[in-house]
Amino acid sequence: MPFNQYLEQEFIPDYKLNVRVSTFNTKQHLLKILIARFRNTPLNKVTKRDVKNFKHFLLENSDYGTNYAATILSTL
Repeated sequence: MPFNQYLEQEFIPDYKLNVRVSTFNTKQHLLKILIARFRNTPLNKVTKRDVKNFKHFLLENSDYGTNYAATILSTL
């Protein structure tokens, strides 16, 4: 199953039911970042190297601060 399909059809609906509305609203942007990065990658094909490269991207090539990058990664 592609990453985006899993998030959109499985994870997000379940997550939305189990957290407060304000928490879900806060996480929505993070989830969009993850979907954009790993969109069509099959879940079982996301590797440690992919996560490491994403971490480097967040810290070195984006406008995200260290804490926000850490929040994105912990959501992943």
